[in-house]
Amino acid sequence: MPGKNSRFAAILPAGGLGKRMGSKIPKQLLPLNGKPVYRYALETFAQMDKISEVVLAVPADWKSHFEKELEDFRFANKIKLVIGGKERWESVRNGIEALSKEIDFALVHDVARPLISQSLILQVMKTLETKGSCL
Repeated sequence: MPGKNSRFAAILPAGGLGKRMGSKIPKQLLPLNGKPVYRYALETFAQMDKISEVVLAVPADWKSHFEKELEDFRFANKIKLVIGGKERWESVRNGIEALSKEIDFALVHDVARPLISQSLILQVMKTLETKGSCL
């Protein structure tokens, strides 16, 4: 089990189209208090020093939109964009496959849930280091 110097990554599935919402754009791109929903989780994970990389799994038809939106993102050097799958598990798998070999643990968090806190993420990381897994 990796120790205190473990390397962490975040996989953020953002591949859904949100068809049930009836919107013309994916739900993760809908504005929430002035910015797209996906940016909340992305920013929370990306600004954490203990997160080495963040993989964002996006819909194929919207990849260029995300690339353009993230061009000037402060933590762009940590971000990897991959194409999401038809199902959430496929998006997670694509994210895992994109991780650097040095990563010890991957945290998975859906961007449609924007209110994740750094304190909760740190608790999960500690549990991963001491117990080896966490849900």
